[in-house]
Amino acid sequence: MILNNDLLFTTEYNPATDIIQVSVPNLSHFSQQELLHCVAELSDAIRIYHIQHVLLECTEVSGNTEGYIVLNKQLATALKKTETQHLARLQCPDAALEEVLQRFLYELETKEDMHYTIKTFLTKEEALYWLTNSRTMKGG
Repeated sequence: MILNNDLLFTTEYNPATDIIQVSVPNLSHFSQQELLHCVAELSDAIRIYHIQHVLLECTEVSGNTEGYIVLNKQLATALKKTETQHLARLQCPDAALEEVLQRFLYELETKEDMHYTIKTFLTKEEALYWLTNSRTMKGG
């Protein structure tokens, strides 16, 4: 099921697995205001549908790396107001950006009261496996 087709993001929700897949495009043509609005819309959909598992795909990184940092920070913070249990993200192809994001995620997990687990994966298949089996795997 496609959610919020008007977003910058492509979203696909599978009610059977309770996983929403969020594909993020090249953000170089979008303003920060557009990005923040779309993150708010996405987090509202996740909250309204009580979605517990999120797959974030930022594999089209190009140019506007600041946009990807804003996206990850805003989404990670917004998900604190939802029933999300697991956020799987695909590693960014830009190594410098990925390092910045990993530092931010580490700080977020250690300094803030997080009710969901964040893991980074190299492949979509690994991420979907983790999300699908996270209910039964000890330690999430």
